[in-house]
Amino acid sequence: LPEEEQYTSETTGKEITTIGNKWSDFQIREYKANAQPYYVLLDADGNRLNEPTAYDPDIESYLNWLEEGIKNYKNK
Repeated sequence: LPEEEQYTSETTGKEITTIGNKWSDFQIREYKANAQPYYVLLDADGNRLNEPTAYDPDIESYLNWLEEGIKNYKNK
């Protein structure tokens, strides 16, 4: 990150000096998690459509999670 965009995280107290640090800090601050990958379904206004989830190799479980988000979006 350019020097003027670097900062100390209020969440972790760590120095944020790279783009990766910045997005990791965002994920910890907003979602209380720091897993990669970490999936969050949002509507156009940034509201969650369902609970965020970390990687799950179970295809059926992931598909159910996606379908739940779509259903919640359509019911808004």
